[in-house]
Amino acid sequence: MALSAWHLAGSLLVAFICALSQRMRLSRARVCEFLSAWLGLALSTATINQCLHAAGRALAPVVQAERYAAMRNIELLSADGTS
Repeated sequence: MALSAWHLAGSLLVAFICALSQRMRLSRARVCEFLSAWLGLALSTATINQCLHAAGRALAPVVQAERYAAMRNIELLSADGTS
């Protein structure tokens, strides 16, 4: 599922919001403060939350495919830890 066009934020801004929230561990309120102070953007915490959820929905198939690929490539161990 791709980011839909009706969102207030574009895909680059959504990616930046995700980086601030997930990589830099900023709260939604801090992301709002950062965007206001540095970029002059006035977004609500609800909009920030909506952007994060939309990005999560858009990336879900990619993450799921990577998970399946990683699980297929692991060596199986028995219950006691021996191969």
